[in-house]
Amino acid sequence: MMAERTPTSAADLGLYTVHHTLAVNAKRYANRVALAQDGVRMSYEEANARANQLAHELIARGIRPGDHVGILAGNSIPHVIALYAVAKAGAISAVLDVKWVARETAISIELFHCSLLLIDRAHAAQVAPEVIATLRCGALWCDIRDPSRCEFEQAYRARPDSNPDVPARDDHVFMYMLTSGTTGRPKGCIKTHKSYLHSCIINLLGKRMVPGMSELLVVPIYYNSGRNSLITQLSFGGTTHLRERFDPIDVLETIQKERIACMALAPQQCEDLLVQPRLDSYDKSSLRVLRKAGLPFQKRSVQAIMQRITPHVFQGYGGTEFSEASILTPEEQLSKIGSAGLPLWGTEIDVVGPDRKRLPPGTQGVIRVRSPSVCEGYYNDTDATATSFQDGWYYSGDLGFLDDDGYLYISDREKNLIKTGGINVSPAEIEDVLLSFEEVADAAVIGVPDERWGTAIKAVIELRPGARLSEPELLRRCAEGLSRYKLPKTVEFVERLSRNALGKLGRIPDRTPSS
Repeated sequence: MMAERTPTSAADLGLYTVHHTLAVNAKRYANRVALAQDGVRMSYEEANARANQLAHELIARGIRPGDHVGILAGNSIPHVIALYAVAKAGAISAVLDVKWVARETAISIELFHCSLLLIDRAHAAQVAPEVIATLRCGALWCDIRDPSRCEFEQAYRARPDSNPDVPARDDHVFMYMLTSGTTGRPKGCIKTHKSYLHSCIINLLGKRMVPGMSELLVVPIYYNSGRNSLITQLSFGGTTHLRERFDPIDVLETIQKERIACMALAPQQCEDLLVQPRLDSYDKSSLRVLRKAGLPFQKRSVQAIMQRITPHVFQGYGGTEFSEASILTPEEQLSKIGSAGLPLWGTEIDVVGPDRKRLPPGTQGVIRVRSPSVCEGYYNDTDATATSFQDGWYYSGDLGFLDDDGYLYISDREKNLIKTGGINVSPAEIEDVLLSFEEVADAAVIGVPDERWGTAIKAVIELRPGARLSEPELLRRCAEGLSRYKLPKTVEFVERLSRNALGKLGRIPDRTPSS
């Protein structure tokens, strides 16, 4: 009989895990500020201690290795501590969208088999009490506005700050990253510790960042775009200044006061900065990275952004399933306008035809990505995994081409998602809500070009004979079951929607792609 092997390798000891990087930095940068928000400046040593204490609380409440823990909170320090605490307890995070209504939250809690919910009281209305009652370990509440009602604070006082020492390996699952499905049912991208740390490494290398930089984070960390920036900084000794919302004056003042080096903004947020009367009076010389979040910067805006905000602009091709695949550097922004750049370190990008064979430069096809950053598939969704992950490649559903120099261009999408304001929205989910109204005989949801949102959601409605339903009333009912960003911006009532024998809608000319 063979003797049991003593775990001695780095992988066995959990040295390549997301939470171990925080523990290392707590020793290396003990007094350096890790997180800053609303006058609070938390050091690496304190952040690690808080994560340990909250992990002990989770374990005391019955969380076991491999359990799933939901997180419902905005851009706040408790949210960050929760991410690391769940990992230190050996559990798996499923971060939920704070813009969801109660129905949407309930669907995801059930879908991802959550045992416990870490929730900010500011979002209590977004989860029904009866849903919390179904959780094996209940809910753990934080309250950044009233510490006396914050169970996180109670855990900090009651639990030890020592490492829980729950066994972990780099191939263990770190989190399920939610992404929109074409049916409206969210999918959970299975992300291991090793894969997530690789995403952080290529984020650092691709944007020419160095350890110890400061970042202003207004992009939501319940989306991977913001969360990857956060964990990159915390993995490499940086300081993250968290904001719950974007305010152009606050952004400019913080850049100047805190000497911010890194920031991600959506195109409309850049436009909001560009129209500020006193923009040029603020000192923005500390900025070394301004990356696009969500939609690409508009061509007409890139030059103004580089002239008046910072010349250090980065754009690329990213997705929840693979984080980032390519990068367009600052010196290429004007010479390769419209491009998503070259593949990042350790990443391969191909454009293939229906036969999955590589296409020549300039020929449009399906974009596929191969990288250690690609997730392991979709949680509890074998069909979607089998469709999108084949032969070591992730088939994105995006259409594009490579030029003669190997630069990637995104041209269209196979998928039916609508990307509005940088957020993917499922038309099918909105259509299901519309069809629940007794006056509605048929409904189609499409994307239409919009100057502010890139693409706006439009509902096309066929009413039942003799039925009456106004646009305001229809939108009011939609708001009862859908987040605000999913609500149609416009409604068109038509006599009849055309469908073929299979029930599929005929072509609608003003449908726009989600890329």
